[in-house]
Amino acid sequence: MDTLTEDIGALLTQLQSPDLYEREEAVRLLGSRSEDEAVAGLVLAIEDPDLGVRELAADCLAQVDGDLAARLLVKFLGHQDIGTRNLAAEVLVKIGRDAVQPLLDEIENEDHDVRKFIVDVLGLIRDGRSVGALCRRLSDSNVNVVCSAAEALGEIGSKAAVPALIKVYHRYEDARMPTIEALGKIGDETALEHLNVFLRNQDPMIRLAVVEAIGNIGSAVSIPQLLPFLDERDGVLAEVAMTAVINISYCNKGHIEHNLPLDRFTEFLFNGVRSGSRKITDFTLDRLRTWRDSNVIANLLAAASRRFWRKSGKRRRR
Repeated sequence: MDTLTEDIGALLTQLQSPDLYEREEAVRLLGSRSEDEAVAGLVLAIEDPDLGVRELAADCLAQVDGDLAARLLVKFLGHQDIGTRNLAAEVLVKIGRDAVQPLLDEIENEDHDVRKFIVDVLGLIRDGRSVGALCRRLSDSNVNVVCSAAEALGEIGSKAAVPALIKVYHRYEDARMPTIEALGKIGDETALEHLNVFLRNQDPMIRLAVVEAIGNIGSAVSIPQLLPFLDERDGVLAEVAMTAVINISYCNKGHIEHNLPLDRFTEFLFNGVRSGSRKITDFTLDRLRTWRDSNVIANLLAAASRRFWRKSGKRRRR
Protein backbone atom coordinates (compact mmCIF):
# COMPACT_ATOMS: atom_id res chain seq x y z
CA MET A 1 0.00 0.00 0.00
CA ASP A 2 1.54 3.39 -0.99
CA THR A 3 1.90 6.35 1.35
CA LEU A 4 -0.85 8.41 -0.32
CA THR A 5 -3.38 5.62 0.06
CA GLU A 6 -2.34 5.13 3.68
CA ASP A 7 -2.77 8.85 4.35
CA ILE A 8 -6.26 8.92 2.88
CA GLY A 9 -7.18 5.75 4.76
CA ALA A 10 -6.08 7.39 8.00
CA LEU A 11 -8.20 10.45 7.22
CA LEU A 12 -11.23 8.29 6.47
CA THR A 13 -10.77 6.59 9.81
CA GLN A 14 -10.43 10.01 11.46
CA LEU A 15 -13.86 10.93 10.07
CA GLN A 16 -15.30 8.42 12.56
CA SER A 17 -13.59 10.04 15.54
CA PRO A 18 -15.81 11.08 18.46
CA ASP A 19 -13.76 14.31 18.59
CA LEU A 20 -15.41 17.08 16.56
CA TYR A 21 -12.13 18.88 15.86
CA GLU A 22 -10.46 15.74 14.57
CA ARG A 23 -13.35 15.14 12.15
CA GLU A 24 -13.21 18.75 11.04
CA GLU A 25 -9.46 18.51 10.40
CA ALA A 26 -9.98 15.28 8.43
CA VAL A 27 -12.53 16.99 6.19
CA ARG A 28 -10.22 19.94 5.64
CA LEU A 29 -7.33 17.67 4.64
CA LEU A 30 -9.52 15.50 2.40
CA GLY A 31 -10.67 18.69 0.69
CA SER A 32 -7.08 19.34 -0.36
CA ARG A 33 -6.84 15.97 -2.13
CA SER A 34 -8.11 15.00 -5.58
CA GLU A 35 -8.15 11.19 -5.28
CA ASP A 36 -11.48 9.41 -5.69
CA GLU A 37 -11.22 8.01 -2.16
CA ALA A 38 -10.87 11.52 -0.76
CA VAL A 39 -13.95 12.69 -2.67
CA ALA A 40 -15.92 9.71 -1.39
CA GLY A 41 -14.86 10.58 2.16
CA LEU A 42 -16.12 14.15 1.76
CA VAL A 43 -19.46 12.85 0.50
CA LEU A 44 -19.79 10.63 3.57
CA ALA A 45 -19.02 13.65 5.76
CA ILE A 46 -22.24 15.41 4.76
CA GLU A 47 -23.90 12.94 7.16
CA ASP A 48 -21.73 14.11 10.07
CA PRO A 49 -23.71 14.90 13.24
CA ASP A 50 -22.12 18.37 13.43
CA LEU A 51 -23.50 21.12 11.17
CA GLY A 52 -20.13 22.83 10.85
CA VAL A 53 -18.46 19.65 9.61
CA ARG A 54 -21.27 18.99 7.16
CA GLU A 55 -21.07 22.49 5.74
CA LEU A 56 -17.27 22.31 5.47
CA ALA A 57 -17.57 19.05 3.54
CA ALA A 58 -20.20 20.61 1.28
CA ASP A 59 -17.95 23.59 0.53
CA CYS A 60 -15.06 21.25 -0.35
CA LEU A 61 -17.26 19.12 -2.61
CA ALA A 62 -18.45 22.18 -4.53
CA GLN A 63 -14.81 22.82 -5.53
CA VAL A 64 -14.05 19.29 -6.77
CA ASP A 65 -13.36 18.92 -10.50
CA GLY A 66 -15.12 16.21 -12.49
CA ASP A 67 -18.42 14.45 -11.95
CA LEU A 68 -17.53 11.89 -9.28
CA ALA A 69 -18.81 14.02 -6.41
CA ALA A 70 -22.08 14.59 -8.27
CA ARG A 71 -22.52 10.88 -9.04
CA LEU A 72 -22.12 10.04 -5.37
CA LEU A 73 -24.28 12.93 -4.13
CA VAL A 74 -27.20 12.03 -6.40
CA LYS A 75 -27.64 8.89 -4.30
CA PHE A 76 -28.26 11.11 -1.27
CA LEU A 77 -31.34 12.70 -2.83
CA GLY A 78 -33.28 9.73 -1.52
CA HIS A 79 -31.80 10.01 1.98
CA GLN A 80 -34.26 9.61 4.85
CA ASP A 81 -32.85 12.64 6.65
CA ILE A 82 -34.25 15.79 5.05
CA GLY A 83 -31.24 17.87 6.13
CA THR A 84 -28.80 15.54 4.40
CA ARG A 85 -31.01 15.40 1.33
CA ASN A 86 -31.25 19.18 1.12
CA LEU A 87 -27.52 19.62 1.64
CA ALA A 88 -26.78 17.15 -1.17
CA ALA A 89 -29.14 19.09 -3.45
CA GLU A 90 -27.45 22.40 -2.56
CA VAL A 91 -24.01 21.00 -3.36
CA LEU A 92 -25.24 19.60 -6.68
CA VAL A 93 -26.52 23.05 -7.63
CA LYS A 94 -23.14 24.57 -6.75
CA ILE A 95 -21.30 21.90 -8.75
CA GLY A 96 -23.45 22.98 -11.69
CA ARG A 97 -22.54 21.79 -15.16
CA ASP A 98 -20.59 18.72 -13.99
CA ALA A 99 -23.69 17.55 -12.09
CA VAL A 100 -26.04 17.59 -15.08
CA GLN A 101 -25.24 14.19 -16.60
CA PRO A 102 -25.22 12.33 -13.26
CA LEU A 103 -28.63 13.85 -12.52
CA LEU A 104 -29.98 12.94 -15.96
CA ASP A 105 -28.76 9.37 -15.50
CA GLU A 106 -31.02 9.06 -12.44
CA ILE A 107 -34.02 11.08 -13.61
CA GLU A 108 -36.14 7.96 -14.11
CA ASN A 109 -35.54 6.73 -10.57
CA GLU A 110 -38.42 4.57 -9.32
CA ASP A 111 -38.91 6.87 -6.29
CA HIS A 112 -41.04 9.85 -7.36
CA ASP A 113 -39.59 12.00 -4.55
CA VAL A 114 -36.09 11.42 -5.92
CA ARG A 115 -37.29 12.26 -9.43
CA LYS A 116 -38.76 15.50 -8.11
CA PHE A 117 -35.53 16.48 -6.32
CA ILE A 118 -33.53 15.76 -9.47
CA VAL A 119 -35.88 17.88 -11.55
CA ASP A 120 -35.70 20.71 -9.00
CA VAL A 121 -31.90 20.68 -9.01
CA LEU A 122 -31.74 20.66 -12.82
CA GLY A 123 -34.02 23.69 -12.88
CA LEU A 124 -31.70 25.56 -10.53
CA ILE A 125 -28.61 24.61 -12.57
CA ARG A 126 -30.34 25.90 -15.75
CA ASP A 127 -28.36 23.90 -18.27
CA GLY A 128 -29.90 23.50 -21.73
CA ARG A 129 -28.88 19.84 -21.89
CA SER A 130 -31.67 19.09 -19.43
CA VAL A 131 -34.53 20.33 -21.61
CA GLY A 132 -35.31 17.07 -23.42
CA ALA A 133 -35.35 14.97 -20.24
CA LEU A 134 -37.42 17.57 -18.40
CA CYS A 135 -39.97 17.66 -21.22
CA ARG A 136 -40.34 13.90 -20.86
CA ARG A 137 -40.94 14.35 -17.11
CA LEU A 138 -43.98 16.43 -18.07
CA SER A 139 -45.62 13.04 -18.68
CA ASP A 140 -44.53 11.65 -15.32
CA SER A 141 -47.02 9.51 -13.39
CA ASN A 142 -46.63 11.80 -10.37
CA VAL A 143 -48.17 15.26 -10.67
CA ASN A 144 -45.63 16.81 -8.28
CA VAL A 145 -42.85 15.75 -10.65
CA VAL A 146 -44.83 17.22 -13.56
CA CYS A 147 -45.22 20.56 -11.77
CA SER A 148 -41.53 20.64 -10.86
CA ALA A 149 -40.56 19.83 -14.45
CA ALA A 150 -42.68 22.75 -15.70
CA GLU A 151 -41.07 25.07 -13.16
CA ALA A 152 -37.60 23.85 -14.12
CA LEU A 153 -38.25 24.45 -17.81
CA GLY A 154 -39.37 27.96 -17.00
CA GLU A 155 -36.11 28.58 -15.16
CA ILE A 156 -34.04 27.27 -18.08
CA GLY A 157 -36.04 29.35 -20.55
CA SER A 158 -35.67 27.23 -23.67
CA LYS A 159 -38.21 27.87 -26.42
CA ALA A 160 -37.95 24.19 -27.36
CA ALA A 161 -40.06 23.38 -24.28
CA VAL A 162 -43.10 25.43 -25.36
CA PRO A 163 -44.97 22.68 -27.32
CA ALA A 164 -44.58 20.19 -24.47
CA LEU A 165 -45.78 22.76 -21.92
CA ILE A 166 -48.86 23.54 -24.01
CA LYS A 167 -49.78 19.86 -24.01
CA VAL A 168 -49.36 19.68 -20.24
CA TYR A 169 -51.87 22.47 -19.71
CA HIS A 170 -54.56 20.33 -21.32
CA ARG A 171 -53.41 17.03 -19.81
CA TYR A 172 -52.96 17.92 -16.11
CA GLU A 173 -55.31 20.40 -14.49
CA ASP A 174 -53.18 20.50 -11.32
CA ALA A 175 -50.12 21.50 -13.36
CA ARG A 176 -51.69 24.48 -15.09
CA MET A 177 -50.30 27.20 -12.83
CA PRO A 178 -46.61 26.24 -13.09
CA THR A 179 -47.10 25.59 -16.81
CA ILE A 180 -48.49 29.07 -17.43
CA GLU A 181 -45.76 30.68 -15.32
CA ALA A 182 -43.12 28.74 -17.26
CA LEU A 183 -44.50 29.97 -20.58
CA GLY A 184 -44.28 33.54 -19.31
CA LYS A 185 -40.68 33.10 -18.17
CA ILE A 186 -39.64 31.51 -21.45
CA GLY A 187 -41.10 34.51 -23.27
CA ASP A 188 -41.69 32.90 -26.66
CA GLU A 189 -44.36 34.70 -28.70
CA THR A 190 -45.54 31.42 -30.24
CA ALA A 191 -47.18 30.69 -26.87
CA LEU A 192 -49.45 33.74 -27.11
CA GLU A 193 -52.16 32.15 -29.23
CA HIS A 194 -52.50 29.41 -26.64
CA LEU A 195 -52.40 31.82 -23.69
CA ASN A 196 -55.19 33.84 -25.31
CA VAL A 197 -57.30 30.68 -25.30
CA PHE A 198 -56.36 30.00 -21.67
CA LEU A 199 -57.75 33.45 -20.79
CA ARG A 200 -61.23 31.98 -21.22
CA ASN A 201 -60.71 29.79 -18.17
CA GLN A 202 -63.14 30.84 -15.44
CA ASP A 203 -60.75 30.03 -12.60
CA PRO A 204 -59.66 33.48 -11.31
CA MET A 205 -56.19 32.24 -10.33
CA ILE A 206 -55.62 30.78 -13.77
CA ARG A 207 -56.67 34.03 -15.43
CA LEU A 208 -54.37 36.02 -13.16
CA ALA A 209 -51.45 33.76 -14.07
CA VAL A 210 -52.22 33.94 -17.80
CA VAL A 211 -52.47 37.73 -17.79
CA GLU A 212 -49.16 37.96 -15.95
CA ALA A 213 -47.52 35.50 -18.38
CA ILE A 214 -48.74 37.51 -21.37
CA GLY A 215 -47.22 40.62 -19.82
CA ASN A 216 -43.92 38.84 -19.23
CA ILE A 217 -43.71 37.83 -22.88
CA GLY A 218 -43.88 41.53 -23.67
CA SER A 219 -45.40 41.57 -27.16
CA ALA A 220 -47.38 44.67 -28.19
CA VAL A 221 -49.84 42.49 -30.15
CA SER A 222 -51.24 41.30 -26.80
CA ILE A 223 -52.57 44.69 -25.70
CA PRO A 224 -56.06 44.23 -27.26
CA GLN A 225 -56.46 40.94 -25.34
CA LEU A 226 -55.56 42.70 -22.09
CA LEU A 227 -57.72 45.81 -22.47
CA PRO A 228 -60.99 44.17 -21.28
CA PHE A 229 -59.30 43.12 -18.05
CA LEU A 230 -58.50 46.74 -17.21
CA ASP A 231 -62.24 47.25 -16.65
CA GLU A 232 -62.67 44.18 -14.45
CA ARG A 233 -64.55 44.68 -11.19
CA ASP A 234 -61.93 42.47 -9.58
CA GLY A 235 -59.37 45.09 -8.63
CA VAL A 236 -56.57 42.56 -8.28
CA LEU A 237 -57.07 41.23 -11.80
CA ALA A 238 -57.32 44.75 -13.18
CA GLU A 239 -54.04 45.76 -11.55
CA VAL A 240 -52.31 42.62 -12.78
CA ALA A 241 -53.56 43.48 -16.27
CA MET A 242 -52.23 47.04 -15.92
CA THR A 243 -48.90 45.66 -14.72
CA ALA A 244 -48.83 43.44 -17.82
CA VAL A 245 -49.55 46.44 -20.05
CA ILE A 246 -46.80 48.42 -18.34
CA ASN A 247 -44.32 45.59 -18.87
CA ILE A 248 -45.25 45.35 -22.54
CA SER A 249 -44.85 49.11 -22.86
CA TYR A 250 -41.41 48.86 -21.26
CA CYS A 251 -40.37 46.05 -23.61
CA ASN A 252 -41.46 48.17 -26.59
CA LYS A 253 -39.85 51.44 -25.44
CA GLY A 254 -43.22 52.99 -24.67
CA HIS A 255 -44.67 52.44 -28.14
CA ILE A 256 -48.20 51.51 -27.05
CA GLU A 257 -50.88 53.28 -29.09
CA HIS A 258 -54.02 52.40 -27.15
CA ASN A 259 -56.40 54.40 -25.00
CA LEU A 260 -56.14 53.18 -21.44
CA PRO A 261 -58.47 53.89 -18.46
CA LEU A 262 -55.65 55.52 -16.52
CA ASP A 263 -57.94 57.40 -14.12
CA ARG A 264 -58.96 54.09 -12.58
CA PHE A 265 -55.33 53.30 -11.79
CA THR A 266 -54.24 56.65 -10.38
CA GLU A 267 -53.48 55.32 -6.89
CA PHE A 268 -51.79 52.23 -8.33
CA LEU A 269 -49.51 54.41 -10.47
CA PHE A 270 -48.87 56.83 -7.58
CA ASN A 271 -47.75 53.95 -5.38
CA GLY A 272 -45.52 52.59 -8.13
CA VAL A 273 -43.81 55.94 -8.61
CA ARG A 274 -43.39 56.44 -4.86
CA SER A 275 -41.91 52.96 -4.41
CA GLY A 276 -39.31 53.63 -7.09
CA SER A 277 -40.53 51.21 -9.77
CA ARG A 278 -38.69 52.23 -12.91
CA LYS A 279 -41.18 50.55 -15.23
CA ILE A 280 -44.21 52.22 -13.63
CA THR A 281 -42.47 55.61 -13.41
CA ASP A 282 -41.38 55.55 -17.06
CA PHE A 283 -44.82 54.40 -18.16
CA THR A 284 -46.61 57.04 -16.09
CA LEU A 285 -44.44 59.92 -17.28
CA ASP A 286 -44.82 58.76 -20.88
CA ARG A 287 -48.64 58.67 -20.59
CA LEU A 288 -48.91 62.18 -19.11
CA ARG A 289 -49.29 63.62 -22.60
CA THR A 290 -52.63 61.84 -22.94
CA TRP A 291 -53.82 62.58 -19.39
CA ARG A 292 -56.23 65.48 -19.16
CA ASP A 293 -56.70 65.72 -15.41
CA SER A 294 -54.34 68.54 -14.35
CA ASN A 295 -54.52 67.59 -10.66
CA VAL A 296 -53.44 64.06 -11.42
CA ILE A 297 -50.59 65.31 -13.58
CA ALA A 298 -49.41 67.71 -10.86
CA ASN A 299 -49.51 65.02 -8.19
CA LEU A 300 -47.66 62.49 -10.34
CA LEU A 301 -44.97 64.99 -11.23
CA ALA A 302 -44.61 65.94 -7.57
CA ALA A 303 -44.24 62.28 -6.58
CA ALA A 304 -41.66 61.71 -9.28
CA SER A 305 -39.84 64.91 -8.32
CA ARG A 306 -39.68 63.98 -4.62
CA ARG A 307 -38.25 60.60 -5.52
CA PHE A 308 -35.64 62.20 -7.77
CA TRP A 309 -34.47 64.69 -5.15
CA ARG A 310 -34.47 62.05 -2.43
CA LYS A 311 -32.14 59.90 -4.55
CA SER A 312 -30.02 62.94 -5.44
CA GLY A 313 -29.72 63.86 -1.77
CA LYS A 314 -28.43 60.39 -0.91
CA ARG A 315 -25.81 60.68 -3.63
CA ARG A 316 -24.63 64.06 -2.35
CA ARG A 317 -24.22 62.71 1.19
CA ARG A 318 -21.99 59.94 -0.10
